[in-house]
Amino acid sequence: MTKDSGKELRGEGVSRRAFLEGASLAALAAVGIASTGCAPKGAAATGSAANSGATANATVDTTHTWSAEIDNPVWALEEIGEPTETIKADVCILGAGATGLAAGLQANQLGLKAVLLEKKAAAGGSFIGCEGLFAVNSHLQTELGYNYTVNEFIEDCLVYHHFVPEIDLMRAYFSKSGETIKWLEDLGVEFDFVQAQAGSRVAWHIPKGSPKPGAYCTQQMIAAAQNAGLQIELETPAKQILVDDDGKVEGVLALKKDGTVVKVEARAVIIGTGGYASNDDFVNYISGAIPGSYLHLGMDGRDADGIKMGHDVGAELCSAPGTMNLCGPTPVDVPFSTLAFGVATQPNSLWVNQDGDRYVRESIITTNFSNAGLAAKPVEKTFIIFSQNCFDDLESGHGAYTGNGVFYFPNKPMEGLTQAIAELSDTSMKKGNTIAELATACGLDAKKLQATVDRYNELCAKGEDKDMLKPAEYMKPLETGPYYAFNCLNSLFFTVGGLHVSPKTEVLGSDLQPIPGLYAGGCDAGGLYGDCYDYIITPGSQGAWCVNSGRIAAESAAEYLK
Repeated sequence: MTKDSGKELRGEGVSRRAFLEGASLAALAAVGIASTGCAPKGAAATGSAANSGATANATVDTTHTWSAEIDNPVWALEEIGEPTETIKADVCILGAGATGLAAGLQANQLGLKAVLLEKKAAAGGSFIGCEGLFAVNSHLQTELGYNYTVNEFIEDCLVYHHFVPEIDLMRAYFSKSGETIKWLEDLGVEFDFVQAQAGSRVAWHIPKGSPKPGAYCTQQMIAAAQNAGLQIELETPAKQILVDDDGKVEGVLALKKDGTVVKVEARAVIIGTGGYASNDDFVNYISGAIPGSYLHLGMDGRDADGIKMGHDVGAELCSAPGTMNLCGPTPVDVPFSTLAFGVATQPNSLWVNQDGDRYVRESIITTNFSNAGLAAKPVEKTFIIFSQNCFDDLESGHGAYTGNGVFYFPNKPMEGLTQAIAELSDTSMKKGNTIAELATACGLDAKKLQATVDRYNELCAKGEDKDMLKPAEYMKPLETGPYYAFNCLNSLFFTVGGLHVSPKTEVLGSDLQPIPGLYAGGCDAGGLYGDCYDYIITPGSQGAWCVNSGRIAAESAAEYLK
């Protein structure tokens, strides 16, 4: 492939979606608070969704009506009292992450007065950890000679997700994605290259700023928001969506850091609060994930706020609301970008659960981390076991079998591995000179673990994994002590289930009719996935969905307000 305008097609790599360690809110430019004071008004009564006469091509889960469920405490909203301050706007946007920033910028370009309510001390949210954005038919792709069609991606996604996604929602998103790359460039975001990912088409658009492209992209969007004069109320989380007696949106109640209750009067509200990855009770309730079996990787504060506020006014959830981006076993207290973290993703290892049983072929992590996350979902804990000879193979023999983004690459010796392992704490890694010693250190039954290792070594010697079907090239016996075990939990980067939305991102009630004036995007809006993430087809799809859904929501709100 040739270079074009400084944009380069990179070779295919296998990477996990990264929350890049070290990127912090303090590193991002804070957007200042500019509030407007008015005479206080009382909050409007909360009502349920009413038929608006609009229709949506959507599929409803007829086995459960989520909007009718009100008794479970996970749905409870904070009571904050009457407002003493009022802000007027055309559209109120809940959250100032990628979805909120995109919605605010698009609304501003359409001539709407937008007010963004952000619970954190700075804008950006977990978008700072985004590695790249999915798009089809971007000018960067066509300049490289790639002329994909939207339907190609739709067909593959439908098959991958067993036809759970809503095709019209997917089509609306994919059809906009290419143009959104140019839209971001016009805001000041520069892209380094487009690449394939784990066998995908060349559709992953990587911004500048390696190894932290997400932080760079977020900074550019924040700068664009500042230049546009967007009103962003920091440390002012939304607490309740207000609707009138006809079920139409009329505003939002929010709570400032100093305790001031604010009413934002707006006929349109866009929800973009980041999903529910930080709310353990909601995760366990909505997905069935085992409490304590997963690690949060990403920004805190993603507490299902927007989903709960939508539910409060009659919103229904999508057909797969508990879908999460589970990425497989992750060593406890080991940063993503380190060499030690990367070792745990290597397939020349043995994975056992809390009972000492092998439960999946370890090479699953090299082909689809989402599937690795699904495999580990019913597991309380995973121990990833290496022997010294396996470590030696990685450090000075074969080298890495799989890469990790921009941090290291396949077939390259993992130099410095011995030192990296030596620096790990006992919380992250256990060690034993024998399998029995390792079992004791891990709290496992020694005879059970020895039997599992013996069986695994037997399969390695035969060169055929009859139990889990791991490819022969990764079947390396655990021969030489000492032995090491990474102490792992399933990693959770973000959630992708959420509110049921139309192709125009209108939030739908249980009757499949839009709640007038209410929209949702990003991790608060579902309908694009089955039981897992699909980065092997549409790499960067959730980050791109955040930006694209924010834009679509603003355009839909503008149409509604006319």
